[in-house]
Amino acid sequence: MYGQRQDHVDAKHPSGDGRAFAVVASVLAPRSSGPPLHVLPSLDVAYQVVEGRVTFRIGDVELEALVGATVVAPRWTPHTYANTSGKVARVLIEWTRGTDNGQIDESRIVGPALSR
Repeated sequence: MYGQRQDHVDAKHPSGDGRAFAVVASVLAPRSSGPPLHVLPSLDVAYQVVEGRVTFRIGDVELEALVGATVVAPRWTPHTYANTSGKVARVLIEWTRGTDNGQIDESRIVGPALSR
Protein backbone atom coordinates (compact mmCIF):
# COMPACT_ATOMS: atom_id res chain seq x y z
CA MET A 1 0.00 0.00 0.00
CA TYR A 2 2.20 2.85 -1.31
CA GLY A 3 5.15 2.29 1.05
CA GLN A 4 3.07 2.24 4.18
CA ARG A 5 1.78 -0.38 6.54
CA GLN A 6 -1.52 0.11 8.28
CA ASP A 7 -1.24 -1.91 11.46
CA HIS A 8 -4.80 -2.20 12.66
CA VAL A 9 -8.05 -0.41 13.27
CA ASP A 10 -7.88 1.00 16.78
CA ALA A 11 -11.51 2.14 16.98
CA LYS A 12 -14.61 1.98 14.89
CA HIS A 13 -17.83 3.19 16.43
CA PRO A 14 -21.23 4.15 15.05
CA SER A 15 -22.23 7.36 16.81
CA GLY A 16 -25.98 6.78 16.71
CA ASP A 17 -26.69 9.92 14.71
CA GLY A 18 -25.74 8.48 11.34
CA ARG A 19 -22.06 9.35 11.65
CA ALA A 20 -19.24 6.93 12.36
CA PHE A 21 -15.47 7.00 12.65
CA ALA A 22 -12.46 4.75 12.30
CA VAL A 23 -8.86 5.21 13.47
CA VAL A 24 -5.92 3.44 11.87
CA ALA A 25 -2.25 3.44 12.91
CA SER A 26 -0.11 3.77 9.79
CA VAL A 27 3.65 3.25 9.47
CA LEU A 28 5.33 5.05 6.56
CA ALA A 29 8.65 3.70 5.32
CA PRO A 30 11.47 6.23 4.77
CA ARG A 31 11.11 8.20 1.52
CA SER A 32 7.78 6.58 0.65
CA SER A 33 4.73 7.92 -1.15
CA GLY A 34 1.25 7.77 0.25
CA PRO A 35 -1.84 7.33 -1.90
CA PRO A 36 -2.42 9.28 -5.12
CA LEU A 37 -4.09 12.67 -4.73
CA HIS A 38 -7.73 11.81 -4.02
CA VAL A 39 -11.01 13.06 -2.55
CA LEU A 40 -13.47 11.39 -0.21
CA PRO A 41 -17.04 12.58 -0.84
CA SER A 42 -18.49 11.89 2.62
CA LEU A 43 -15.46 11.46 4.88
CA ASP A 44 -13.43 14.03 6.77
CA VAL A 45 -9.88 12.83 7.48
CA ALA A 46 -7.60 13.91 10.34
CA TYR A 47 -3.94 12.88 10.45
CA GLN A 48 -1.89 13.05 13.65
CA VAL A 49 1.87 12.66 13.27
CA VAL A 50 3.16 10.56 16.18
CA GLU A 51 6.69 9.88 14.89
CA GLY A 52 8.88 11.43 12.22
CA ARG A 53 8.02 14.04 9.61
CA VAL A 54 5.29 13.81 6.96
CA THR A 55 4.63 16.06 3.97
CA PHE A 56 0.94 16.65 3.19
CA ARG A 57 -0.89 18.20 0.29
CA ILE A 58 -4.36 19.38 1.32
CA GLY A 59 -6.14 21.21 -1.50
CA ASP A 60 -3.57 23.57 -3.03
CA VAL A 61 -1.42 23.73 0.12
CA GLU A 62 1.68 21.59 0.68
CA LEU A 63 3.03 21.49 4.24
CA GLU A 64 5.44 19.56 6.40
CA ALA A 65 4.06 18.22 9.68
CA LEU A 66 6.22 17.23 12.64
CA VAL A 67 5.47 15.09 15.70
CA GLY A 68 2.36 16.34 17.49
CA ALA A 69 0.87 18.06 14.44
CA THR A 70 -2.69 17.36 13.33
CA VAL A 71 -3.65 17.94 9.69
CA VAL A 72 -7.28 17.86 8.51
CA ALA A 73 -8.64 17.15 5.02
CA PRO A 74 -12.37 17.98 4.89
CA ARG A 75 -14.55 15.87 2.61
CA TRP A 76 -14.28 16.70 -1.11
CA THR A 77 -10.81 18.25 -0.53
CA PRO A 78 -8.03 16.69 -2.65
CA HIS A 79 -5.33 15.30 -0.35
CA THR A 80 -2.32 13.01 -0.16
CA TYR A 81 0.85 12.62 1.90
CA ALA A 82 4.38 11.21 1.78
CA ASN A 83 7.27 10.50 4.10
CA THR A 84 10.02 12.57 2.50
CA SER A 85 12.48 11.97 5.33
CA GLY A 86 15.06 9.23 5.66
CA LYS A 87 13.40 7.84 8.81
CA VAL A 88 10.21 5.91 9.56
CA ALA A 89 7.11 8.02 10.26
CA ARG A 90 3.98 6.97 12.13
CA VAL A 91 0.59 8.58 11.65
CA LEU A 92 -2.82 8.04 13.23
CA ILE A 93 -5.51 8.47 10.58
CA GLU A 94 -9.10 9.15 11.63
CA TRP A 95 -11.95 9.00 9.16
CA THR A 96 -15.26 10.56 10.19
CA ARG A 97 -18.31 9.80 8.11
CA GLY A 98 -20.99 12.46 7.95
CA THR A 99 -23.69 10.41 6.22
CA ASP A 100 -25.80 7.47 7.20
CA ASN A 101 -25.45 5.49 3.99
CA GLY A 102 -23.80 2.63 5.88
CA GLN A 103 -20.81 2.51 3.54
CA ILE A 104 -17.33 3.98 3.50
CA ASP A 105 -16.95 5.89 0.24
CA GLU A 106 -14.33 4.78 -2.19
CA SER A 107 -11.75 7.45 -2.77
CA ARG A 108 -11.74 9.20 -6.11
CA ILE A 109 -8.25 9.72 -7.50
CA VAL A 110 -7.73 13.24 -8.86
CA GLY A 111 -3.94 13.39 -9.28
CA PRO A 112 -0.57 11.74 -8.60
CA ALA A 113 1.01 10.92 -5.26
CA LEU A 114 3.55 13.35 -3.78
CA SER A 115 7.05 12.67 -5.02
CA ARG A 116 9.52 11.46 -2.42
